[in-house]
Amino acid sequence: MSEDGRFELKYLLSPPEYESVVAVLRTCCRHDPFARRSPSCRYLVRSLYFDTLDLKAYADKVTGERNRRKIRIRSYANHRSAVEAVHLEEKIRLGGLIYKTKTALPLAEYENVEKRWDFGIHAVGHHLLRPSSLVAYHREAFIAMDGSTARYTFDHDIRALATDDVFAPLSSLRRDPANRIVFEVKFGGRQPEMLSRLVRAFDLKVVPNSKYANAVNQGGVNTVWLGI
Repeated sequence: MSEDGRFELKYLLSPPEYESVVAVLRTCCRHDPFARRSPSCRYLVRSLYFDTLDLKAYADKVTGERNRRKIRIRSYANHRSAVEAVHLEEKIRLGGLIYKTKTALPLAEYENVEKRWDFGIHAVGHHLLRPSSLVAYHREAFIAMDGSTARYTFDHDIRALATDDVFAPLSSLRRDPANRIVFEVKFGGRQPEMLSRLVRAFDLKVVPNSKYANAVNQGGVNTVWLGI
């Protein structure tokens, strides 16, 4: 599945700031169908990021390259036994716009690929991608009640681990020491008026924030495939 280009703006919130922002959002938004399935209105997201031997994806982010590419395996389950498929996602930034493609991989097919880490995907030239870091968090997502396409998400309890296992136990992942909550707004076209209201009310500042780059900074990268 492909998505049209969209904008993604990120803000880092403390727990008290989150409470203030979410209280306003609740006046005109509702939890999305995925969040409503959980008693806590939050659902688990696991993303296993891939990179080259020289960590090109990481370097492109930290140096601020305007055009860059990211590959990940994503699952929403706590255990391997709870899913029939995972998703292979490619996320491309071209200037200010984000494009994403997503392909479902049946679990049996994924486990076969997992033995060799060969998706037939190359990063630049002939530099093969390999698993680098796992990031997991609990997402709370809202959609506007007026039918607009804007999506508002809060990512809580962000954790990371240098591993090649998308289903690594959550207890083995390291928590973000700053206990930050990532507030992200995704939209196509004009900026939503609700976001403009929130920015004015709480003096929100856009922050370039990459969960993968933070994971590398905090815990390094998986060294098994590097031969280290």
